[in-house]
Amino acid sequence: MKIGSDEHKAQFIENTLKTFQESIWKDEMNLVWLEEQRVEKEKELVEIDGKMERKEYESASVGRQLKAVVGKELGEINQLSARLQGKATIEWPKQMEKVREWAKSEGIEIN
Repeated sequence: MKIGSDEHKAQFIENTLKTFQESIWKDEMNLVWLEEQRVEKEKELVEIDGKMERKEYESASVGRQLKAVVGKELGEINQLSARLQGKATIEWPKQMEKVREWAKSEGIEIN
């Protein structure tokens, strides 16, 4: 296959689309993992609330501090999840469509 030929371009485009699809898959796997982390943090918050109600901490401020830390971690997880969700459902598919449109405009047939 000669560099720059239509066959070469088609192969390059197919490889690029495959890479984008793999990126979607990786982001989706990370979203599953983040969902597990989110559930764990929510459980931690419930446990902290329970301990605060039962006055198991040295002081109420200790419980509030723990709750603030876990709440911040939960917020970070939610932000990362939203970002990955956007990449997996919007950004990568949009890039894939741009590549397909370019290939079509160049008359390059891809599978």
